[in-house]
Amino acid sequence: LEERETLAAQFEDELSQRIPIRHWSDLEENYDPQWLDTFNGNILPSSLSTSGLILNDTIYLQPCHTRYGPFPYCESMRHGSFSVMKSMGAAIAMLRLAEIYGEEVFEFKIVDYVEVTADHDGWEEVTLGDALNMATGIGDDLPEQAEPNVMMADEEGDEQIFNGFMEAMSAKEKADVCFTAGNYPWDPGQVARYNSCHTFILSVAMDSFLKSMEGADADIWDMVLEEVYRSIGIYHAPIMRTVEPDGGRGIPQFWVGLYPTVDDVAKVATLLRNGGQHQGQQLLHAGKVAEALRQTDVSGLPTGEINDHGEGTYHMSFWSMPYRSTAGDLYQIPYMSGFGGNRVLLNPNGIITFQFADAHIYGFESMVQVADGMDAFVAPQD
Repeated sequence: LEERETLAAQFEDELSQRIPIRHWSDLEENYDPQWLDTFNGNILPSSLSTSGLILNDTIYLQPCHTRYGPFPYCESMRHGSFSVMKSMGAAIAMLRLAEIYGEEVFEFKIVDYVEVTADHDGWEEVTLGDALNMATGIGDDLPEQAEPNVMMADEEGDEQIFNGFMEAMSAKEKADVCFTAGNYPWDPGQVARYNSCHTFILSVAMDSFLKSMEGADADIWDMVLEEVYRSIGIYHAPIMRTVEPDGGRGIPQFWVGLYPTVDDVAKVATLLRNGGQHQGQQLLHAGKVAEALRQTDVSGLPTGEINDHGEGTYHMSFWSMPYRSTAGDLYQIPYMSGFGGNRVLLNPNGIITFQFADAHIYGFESMVQVADGMDAFVAPQD
């Protein structure tokens, strides 16, 4: 009975920390319905798990769908985030490590924390920060005419490696497959090449570093869950881990495998929007959060993705694209992105917009335009 009462009290506390959810149509009280209707761009409702925005600490949510029809329990629906995990997992873990141990963790070498089995010395100078930036300088997919300013997806060119990586079960097996890739002619930190293998190697390195500081029982995801997620009101965060032959817990797969609710997404995005601070406590390294969100002079490496306003970049597991506001100011909008069409955008006015979809339409501008139209982006004055 005592345990039951304790669990009931914990659940009540958990419910009390949920962000209020209102129906999307409630926005029509203050905003033009025709304007709001443009939010999803050309994505069909049947291809959307859900979408919405966070405004004034409230989630305004569109209906939830599955391929078999509407899903009635939208607030409890868990979404396959895919590479949004790189931002909500790998980046959050690094930002927490930086807050605890100092931002120099970004400069620590992979080889000091991971057994590298590559037959070349390309990994010798690769840092944890390089891996987070997808700028290891490791890979085989070199085109006949190298295009350093185009962020090719190495995992598509190195299909044999990527397939082997996905099929491997244990951390060592996965890492060994990743280490079969060659060495590009450029140095680490110079060119971005999208490769989930490298986020996994970062996962191993972060976990190993944490164990070196806190002992063999330390676990990088436990740290994120206990010191960040639970602090902001996230109590359940199911993830994928490697499957180890000895039955151990395995390494968290920060390249993919988080299944968040919209409440989880809103809380993590809000923490980032607030500079890594929650209720007066600095959970994430403030300077590095600002860097990730393109609020410093560090813009990231070019992706080759271009729109009418300029070129996109990648940095610290966050993408960005340029946008010129209705007021005429140019911004670099940071966002999380995942396979299928998952996007979480942190707009300059504080409004967070998101979509979870499987249409493989990677929308950007329509969500930004709606946010800008709701509360015009105003550039800070010098």
